[in-house]
Amino acid sequence: MIGGIQEFAYTMFLGLPVLSWMGMLTVALLLITAYVGYGLMKGWIRTTIKTHQMIAGAAIAIGIIHAIISLSIYL
Repeated sequence: MIGGIQEFAYTMFLGLPVLSWMGMLTVALLLITAYVGYGLMKGWIRTTIKTHQMIAGAAIAIGIIHAIISLSIYL
């Protein structure tokens, strides 16, 4: 099981390991979440708080998966 996760972590996709792409996706989602939250507060963005919460939930989920895959390398 762990061997499969480790193999997946280092699978190359567009020249970088999947683990790197997941880290970049996590950071991008966190930045988007912050931007949407700030935009809602300032009135720049016409969306609901539910959208902000869904983006934050996706960032947390991808971040947890990224952490599990990262830690599995050392097991």
